[in-house]
Amino acid sequence: MKFRKLFETVLSAVVFLSAATFLSAGNAAFAAGISRDAFSSGGAAVRGAEVKHTSTDDAFEIKDGVLIKYHGTASHVSIPETVKVIGKETFYNCRQLSTVFIPNTVTSIGERAFGNLYIKEIILPDSVTSLDEAAFRTCAAAEELRLPKNITSIPVEGFGGCLKLKEVIVPDGVTILPSAAFSNCRSLPSITLPASITDIESMAFANCDVFKVIYFKGTQQQWNVCIPSGVTAIGSGLKYQWYFKKKGQTSFSVWNGRTHAS
Repeated sequence: MKFRKLFETVLSAVVFLSAATFLSAGNAAFAAGISRDAFSSGGAAVRGAEVKHTSTDDAFEIKDGVLIKYHGTASHVSIPETVKVIGKETFYNCRQLSTVFIPNTVTSIGERAFGNLYIKEIILPDSVTSLDEAAFRTCAAAEELRLPKNITSIPVEGFGGCLKLKEVIVPDGVTILPSAAFSNCRSLPSITLPASITDIESMAFANCDVFKVIYFKGTQQQWNVCIPSGVTAIGSGLKYQWYFKKKGQTSFSVWNGRTHAS
């Protein structure tokens, strides 16, 4: 029985990084850009290339610390420091936005809160500990992503459709890359994963056309916990469906523990 291969991503390498090497070298090839200290005044930004005018406070609908909706038309937005939670679809489809400054009072970002924007950088303050499903889905122009160091999970479809994203470093403490977390990130060549990762779910990298290398901060033994031995390609479909090719063999698919020629 044959299974059609969907969204196959063939890995050319899994590179194992010791913590000391990662920190001292700075992983320069994939960590260049704005550092976490760049916004030492207390916050971070979701940013584009151009600022035209700034929002006013009456453009924000806020209730009990939750930013419910942005009603303005400005391209530059600074979220008030009274906000603790950015709610569901707060800035969804606000295509005029080029910059959103997020204060370090914000701890949670809701479902599709920044979906379908044309921003170029996603740099989140370390105060953020929770990201909901598809929080930044289809930010098609975003080239840079800086995740807060205190999050412990990446949301389902969290950054799917970020077509121009070029680097991702997942913070220590994150244990699962969920389904479609980085799907359709067609310019993403690699990702850096912490040793805490124990599971990479199906379609996590679906349609990532140039994705080739995983930089893993753990050991081979830790990697084997989340990826079956011998796997060199990550596919899609049901969880535990993996595509791989071994030297001298044709391609095979593993579907819920049973191997089939494909």
